[in-house]
Amino acid sequence: MGNDRIYALSNQGNYSIRFDLKDKEGNKRFAIYREFWIENEDNLYRLHVSYYSGDAGDSISGHNQFRLILIIRIMPKPLKKLGRTSIVTVPILMDST
Repeated sequence: MGNDRIYALSNQGNYSIRFDLKDKEGNKRFAIYREFWIENEDNLYRLHVSYYSGDAGDSISGHNQFRLILIIRIMPKPLKKLGRTSIVTVPILMDST
């Protein structure tokens, strides 16, 4: 999706973000942050999250105000649901400086 698009979307109003996770055994967990947005490029796309709830554990609040960098990885094998080469965006959180 890209940082510019996430910035544009997350700064139109008040937004939350939800992460739905599933491990290889099929166990499901979720994490919700009631407040979510990132800053613009001039401010190094700093991540802002708060007000966690869920059962996945709060592993993101400790990265509040870290720089967000997205790495795009092209999957060599197609995902079954899509039936074509898939592009996966992986968020990487950098230090807060």
